[in-house]
Amino acid sequence: MRGSAARVLLIGGILTGAQCAGAVEVLIVRPVAGQPVFGQVEIEVAPVPKDALASKIEFYVDGRLAGVVDKLPYQLIVDVGESAAEHHFEVVWFDVSGPRTSASLRTPMVNADEVVNVELRQVFVRVERDGRATNDLKREDFELYEDGQRQEIIAFEHGDVPFTAALLLDASTSMGQDLATATAGAKGFLSAISPLDEAKLLLFSSRLLFETPFTNIPAILTLGLAGVRPEGGTALNDALFVAVERLRERRGRRVVILLSDGVDIESVLPMARVRLEVAAAGALLYWLRLPGEGGDLKPPMHRSSTWRNGREHEREISALLRSVRDSGGRVVVLAKLEEAPAELALIARELREQYMLGYSPRAAETVGRLAVKVRQAGLKARIEGRSVADD
Repeated sequence: MRGSAARVLLIGGILTGAQCAGAVEVLIVRPVAGQPVFGQVEIEVAPVPKDALASKIEFYVDGRLAGVVDKLPYQLIVDVGESAAEHHFEVVWFDVSGPRTSASLRTPMVNADEVVNVELRQVFVRVERDGRATNDLKREDFELYEDGQRQEIIAFEHGDVPFTAALLLDASTSMGQDLATATAGAKGFLSAISPLDEAKLLLFSSRLLFETPFTNIPAILTLGLAGVRPEGGTALNDALFVAVERLRERRGRRVVILLSDGVDIESVLPMARVRLEVAAAGALLYWLRLPGEGGDLKPPMHRSSTWRNGREHEREISALLRSVRDSGGRVVVLAKLEEAPAELALIARELREQYMLGYSPRAAETVGRLAVKVRQAGLKARIEGRSVADD
């Protein structure tokens, strides 16, 4: 192709034209024009020739910059909301040799004579045989009950339901040089998740020291960490409350992974209050528990702090343990911090092994007693912190 204008190709889209000379043709592979979109949407760009390289690509959604990608794959996940509105997508390709090319498309609004709002309640289930995950079950293998009444399973997924995780790392003075090991483990966790999953890193001591945006790019989790140093005491309850609040606005599965010895000495909020927040958000809580003073997993009875004495610290840890159990997560006791990266990778794998059962509840305001049965013999199903042995 010669001349002063580069041709722009668009799959099913609306041509906006090229802005500069160059031999690269740009294709927007996803989303597809003519198909409505909502929620999380993947924008994927492909060049022609396919081995062409961009110095960067700017992604715009409804006139606003949504993100910039400067390396393969040329993809970006965006959240366009849940409304049935029309959306405008545009990409601007900056070629490594200088020319710039742009393309755009529009997706239509959802047209319906009547809109019926039906709440879908999601139940996440892990199924095991002899302690190992079973990953080959189908919808018809499950029975779901609420308050003893069987529910119709109207949605079923396995392994590919996106989740959003908040990784909450203790950065108090007691962590010392171990902070680098902890953050390396967090980065490894993000490397193990799928492109549709996202995570946020929060470091805390007596206050929130560092926070990243939600992202699926591992490098962003450690960007700016060089200036963070362990300091202060531990306000675990307050930090956990903040992490759950951050997750409340995210759709799909919500996960909190806490790395700490669990001895809270600075928080204003009691764990009983935080437990309510975790339950209300439907968050799955994992606790990677580090030994405290002398390698002991119990706070010393003589230890007191601004808000609590030793016995009250024990009550707070017991409440945290209950919150983990009730959420459906688990406690991982680490003998040393170097075990954290492997355990974080294992958690990422476990999240991929869950089944999602969706049903329409009888009462949207309350959740009844849930139970799940698997029709195959010898299997155990775990749902919302419960273990059910199925016949």
